[in-house]
Amino acid sequence: MTFQQSIETCFKKYSQVKGRASRSEYWYFYLFSVIVGLGTSIIVGNSNKSLTVALIVDVIDIAILIPEWAVAVRRLHDTNRSAWNLLWVLFPIVGWIVQIVYLAQPGTVGPNNYGDL
Repeated sequence: MTFQQSIETCFKKYSQVKGRASRSEYWYFYLFSVIVGLGTSIIVGNSNKSLTVALIVDVIDIAILIPEWAVAVRRLHDTNRSAWNLLWVLFPIVGWIVQIVYLAQPGTVGPNNYGDL
């Protein structure tokens, strides 16, 4: 899956948590969200901190947060893990490492408990 296909797929499946997501789909969308986050930070840093700019940035952040969460759930499903494993991020450092390892592992070959890829 290419960078553009990943973004299109994640926005088409905006809040869909059923099914599976490949590693490339997840990591390309994650890269996209980091780029957008940096862009909005630059915009806020260069603005006069007006309420309008802050509101627009918040809307953009929320608009990306939902599909980012959904693709993470689908990515965990691809590794045959429950979405509850997202809660590992609540444990600083160790939980973050566990989460990265889970999201970076290859998916299961063929169908699993969460469907076919």
